[in-house]
Amino acid sequence: MTEFKKKLNRFFRDLRKEGFLAKQNWMCCLGCGFEALTEEELRDKKGVVFYHKQDSERLEDSKEVYLAFDVGPGASGLTQKNIGHLVYCTAKNLNGLVVEWDGNPDNRIRIAEGRSSVAWA
Repeated sequence: MTEFKKKLNRFFRDLRKEGFLAKQNWMCCLGCGFEALTEEELRDKKGVVFYHKQDSERLEDSKEVYLAFDVGPGASGLTQKNIGHLVYCTAKNLNGLVVEWDGNPDNRIRIAEGRSSVAWA
């Protein structure tokens, strides 16, 4: 298992601890991934986060995945954009991951292997 995959696993564990339904290598594509989610799985969850099998197939070569996300029934007034921000911030807290998202809830969050180029003042 690569270091990047280990970090992804830790990131998804962290999301689950925060009340998300978080799935890796989930279904064949984005549409099927959302369609396959059940009310039972989502009950009391803050939100859902996943990357699908097409992303997983490219993972070894590209060292990146794109995360889909949405609000869950346990979100207590949070919007899809709020959920995206929570996922983004959780990923940013892990060393060795590059996280990119434009803040648009219609766009997926990119997680890639590498170091962030943060300049400290």
